Amino acid sequence: MTFGADSIWGVRRVCIELLPDFLNKIKETETEQLIEGLEFLKCSLTDDSRWVKNQAFLQFGKAVHEVYLKAQMPNANKKLLQEKITEVSDSFLNLE
Repeated sequence: MTFGADSIWGVRRVCIELLPDFLNKIKETETEQLIEGLEFLKCSLTDDSRWVKNQAFLQFGKAVHEVYLKAQMPNANKKLLQEKITEVSDSFLNLE
């Protein structure tokens, strides 16, 4: 997620745009990486750049769904992933 912390908003926007595809490639056993992806999504929802923020809103459902699908797999840390999904969803619903 190094590019997600880039100072150039265009790089962050592309990172969030590709986040669902990236999450799809991560194995269900790689809980830390999946959580990091959701954390990046959460941070992007409040980014200073409106372009990054808008892209985060567009990708929100797709990204959360990818992690949800991983959480349903037998080898996944279901409890931890579902807790993070709930946290990110709550932050989305409580945006002002």
